[in-house]
Amino acid sequence: NKLYEKKSFTGVAYDFHHGTESILKEFEVVNGIKNGKYRELWKNGELKVVGEYLNGVKNNKWIIYRIISTAILNQKRSLLLIFSTNMSCF
Repeated sequence: NKLYEKKSFTGVAYDFHHGTESILKEFEVVNGIKNGKYRELWKNGELKVVGEYLNGVKNNKWIIYRIISTAILNQKRSLLLIFSTNMSCF
């Protein structure tokens, strides 16, 4: 049972990458329900997903960040993908 699933919990909840202290997810909870800002991070701490919940349901636009590595240049670049929650992919 996760702390944020307890009906009385209100605040910011965190999930961590397995076996580390690196944050995987950070989100707001009201009375045990996801409600407010949500973000997900890659293991290196860079943003992976940003969105918002309203009464436990994904709300508004969600942004997905993908890390693209170029082997020849050895550089990392981020690509933004923006999805509306009314699309079938969510």
